[in-house]
Amino acid sequence: MSSKQTKMEHGNIEEKDDNMTQDSNQIIEMVCKSCNISIDDLLSKRRKKNLVDARQICCILMYRLGFNQQKIGKLLNYKDHTTVNYHLSGRRANSATMLNRANLLLINSNASYNA
Repeated sequence: MSSKQTKMEHGNIEEKDDNMTQDSNQIIEMVCKSCNISIDDLLSKRRKKNLVDARQICCILMYRLGFNQQKIGKLLNYKDHTTVNYHLSGRRANSATMLNRANLLLINSNASYNA
């Protein structure tokens, strides 16, 4: 493998990371706006129900877009990926209400993005 090929592959990885960072920022902003909370509140350690619900929606959306659990955990200031795993596999994650909220946000974001 040539060094030029290695640089090109590395560049694609960096480009993918940049796109994922942009996507994560958009998701966080979109969820905060729809839940009427600040980004600082979302990324805080507070455990108020509305903040936990917003974080869970972020987890669901990011996971659907291909983020791994470790990356989601870092983006949401979790200690590790286990909280993300809990958000994705828990009873609440599969509840109709939580899935509907996540789906509506995703649909609305696609509609505004395509407009």
